[in-house]
Amino acid sequence: MDALTGLYNKKTGTEKATKAFNQAKETLNEDEAFCFMFLDIDNFGRFNKVYHSQVGDIVLRFVATCLKDVLRKNRGQFTYRFGGEEFGIIIPKLILATSYKVPKIIYQDYLELFVARRSELLAEIKSTSPTVMPPDDLLVTLSVGAYLIDKENIQHTNFNYAKGQADAAQVYVKAKGKNQVQIIVNATVQI
Repeated sequence: MDALTGLYNKKTGTEKATKAFNQAKETLNEDEAFCFMFLDIDNFGRFNKVYHSQVGDIVLRFVATCLKDVLRKNRGQFTYRFGGEEFGIIIPKLILATSYKVPKIIYQDYLELFVARRSELLAEIKSTSPTVMPPDDLLVTLSVGAYLIDKENIQHTNFNYAKGQADAAQVYVKAKGKNQVQIIVNATVQI
């Protein structure tokens, strides 16, 4: 477990994600898809510099809790801390016809939950570091890259490739202006 966030750490999360990917190869139906998402906190380095790492740690824990609570609704989904301010999300089975909507829904649910709980975050920051206070309308946005793959195409690739595709989508979002979701669907490489 990641000591700061209480999520799976990179090693455990990647092991569980690889296992879920390989299991999806065997269990996905024709009308289902597997999804891997990479999420990166926007402008976190600047945030840490302005508000200091102690406040940055509070924000990391808060974002992790929001992501975990958003995913709690659906069995089998999980999130883990990939490192620094990056998180991974695994959704082992989605309905193929609507799968492209899910990463955007998860991100929207995160934003809504963040806003609903923002006063809790600000109170914790104030109690920990009373001289350094972010604005009352603080919003910690994410750049999200998602990779969706169906039953036919998952047979021709591996989890590291899927992770790379989600990462490429997330890097594209960062270059495009952050605070949004980019999805790659069914890109494959022969293994």
